[in-house]
Amino acid sequence: FDDGDRLYLCDAFALAYRAHFAFINRPLTDDEGNETSAAYGFTTSLLKLLEDEKPEHIAVVFDALTGPKTYRDELYDQYKAHRPKMPDGLRYCIPFIKRIVQAFDIPVVEIEGVEADDVIGTLAVEAAADGADVRIVSPDKDFRQLLRPGVSMMRPAYKGEEFDRETHETFRESYEGCEPAQFIDILALLGDASDNVPGVRGIGKKTAPKLVAEYGSVENLLDHAEDIKGKRVREGLINHREDALMSKKLVTILTDVDHGVDPERLRRTEPDLAELNRIFDELGFGRRLRTRAEAYAEGRERKKTFSTHLPEDDPDLQFDFGPYEPVTAMNEDAVDYQTVYAKEDLPKLTAEIAHRERFAFDTETTSTDPMAASLVGMSAAYRAKKAVYAPTPLPDGTPEGDVLAAAREALASEKALKIGHNVKYDLVVLKRHGVDVAGPFFDTMVAHYLIEPEASHKLDDVASFYLNYRPQPITDLIGTGKDQLSMRDVPVEDVGPYACEDADVTLRLVDLLKEKLEADGLLEIAETIEFPLVPVLAKMEMAGVKIDEALLAEISEGLTEDLQKMEDEIYALAGRPFTIGSPKQLGEILFNPPPTDAERKAAEVWLEEMKDPKAAGKTKKQLKEETPTYGIGLEAKAKTASGKPSTNEAVLNEIAGEHELPMMVLEWRKIQKLQSTYVDKLPELVHPETGRVHTDFNQTVTA
Repeated sequence: FDDGDRLYLCDAFALAYRAHFAFINRPLTDDEGNETSAAYGFTTSLLKLLEDEKPEHIAVVFDALTGPKTYRDELYDQYKAHRPKMPDGLRYCIPFIKRIVQAFDIPVVEIEGVEADDVIGTLAVEAAADGADVRIVSPDKDFRQLLRPGVSMMRPAYKGEEFDRETHETFRESYEGCEPAQFIDILALLGDASDNVPGVRGIGKKTAPKLVAEYGSVENLLDHAEDIKGKRVREGLINHREDALMSKKLVTILTDVDHGVDPERLRRTEPDLAELNRIFDELGFGRRLRTRAEAYAEGRERKKTFSTHLPEDDPDLQFDFGPYEPVTAMNEDAVDYQTVYAKEDLPKLTAEIAHRERFAFDTETTSTDPMAASLVGMSAAYRAKKAVYAPTPLPDGTPEGDVLAAAREALASEKALKIGHNVKYDLVVLKRHGVDVAGPFFDTMVAHYLIEPEASHKLDDVASFYLNYRPQPITDLIGTGKDQLSMRDVPVEDVGPYACEDADVTLRLVDLLKEKLEADGLLEIAETIEFPLVPVLAKMEMAGVKIDEALLAEISEGLTEDLQKMEDEIYALAGRPFTIGSPKQLGEILFNPPPTDAERKAAEVWLEEMKDPKAAGKTKKQLKEETPTYGIGLEAKAKTASGKPSTNEAVLNEIAGEHELPMMVLEWRKIQKLQSTYVDKLPELVHPETGRVHTDFNQTVTA
């Protein structure tokens, strides 16, 4: 680091726990009911840090959830023994939080067998010694022991996203003139119930700093325990001497762990907004975070907007979500949604769309794949808050053909503007059911893509942002997971309002999106390029691509033979078999030192035993545990976020000139991917009726 460089070290789990419990009374969930509070709260805190501090050097440090015991576990077998297991909602969020951090292009640091506190402590002290201004971002008070010139803390405030900064100067003011390093002694006396650190009974938060200020350290205090006037404190020190000494070891943050982290890695560059939006979509987050992330990436000031994915009765919770407007949902008394139950009611559908200048339409089906979907019904709307739904067939037995006939003329008219959200899907479904839909079109999904290419284009999210309205989630009808229903299995009286709402909401979005397109200078692009492209892509998808399955099978056989030959050559070069697709095992082969003569002889015996474990009197599990660990002794060129040697393509290319094995592995990877991703996969995608592969051409994905 150069003098004055600022390094931010974020304590991932402490921030995630804080976020989880901030929402504990009203947790946030995704469409499938998974709790997402920790990921949302963590992301808002991280964004606040990025917006305000604009760090160039930063890392987020995680505790490893697997791996060997830590130093403290070995020291005291009851360490953290009483701590409740991690809440399921928080555990669900941890992988997403890592992905979010990486999408912000922030290094993730995680070392097995070492607690995050010790990694942060070591990095902080080393960076400060190099002249960096280190700021530890964590609500954990234990980090106060590290405060010194060059190391400060940024603790999230009790409420909101703000951070309170603590320095060695502010520490002295709060703790009886003690030095930050003496906070270790204060903690040792107090103990920590959450981590099962015993401390000394009879010593509280007011007494501990006074004793440390007077005696300087736990050790000196224990040596003078008989001199303490207060009986309770005196007896506590005498009777719990060993507890105090062990507690001091437990609460001391190590600053000399072997971390293998290159300081040059601790540098943030540019976030991957497309990946962030994909993650936000998976978690069901609203437009709020997308807007903030986009503004941050582009260096714009954060705009105050409302959130669309929060409990309606308490928008503020523990974080600053900005000005808030209540999100509304369907009010059956305020809309005119009708369902067609009998043939004599079909004119309701015709009246909704016949001879209109524009109308919105939507299909309900049994699959998200339009080439496999069976039509369940169709809804239409030409006026806000008024829509009609016709199931296929009708409940009275009227066949699907009669229902579609009632809509065919209006759908085929080239005068009416057809409005839909993801129109291409509906065009393919209806064409497969014998109905041609003519343009012109206005696709609200495509329109929103033009306006905000990196945002979520789901109807629910677009409606939340532009209409301040939350449509009924489809999961309310069909559920999720292994018990998920087909829309065909949902009662008509439940599907009707849902389908009408989709058409109605889509219709209500048109004028708002059109106004925005015009303001952004995008309306001509939408009307002359993007909307006319929709039916073209629909035709391309339906046409499909013919493939020669017999030839692909022949190619696959040849590739299998090639792979087997290559695997034998790779094993010969490595000196033993291993899982070539495992980065861990490949790393051991490439970077572990070569074998000694004794190791090589032992490996020859092991190879023979592997051929017939029973004859060797061993199980496969035993032999697996005896797998040789020697390698070919190449030098590792880079490390992964977890500190392991990297075996990515760039590294293998770099070391290919030093040994034949890396180049062989690269070639093996290429052929293996060719076979598994294309040659073997394409025949599985052939449509059973058409004999072709039908591609989904995604018009709204390229940012």
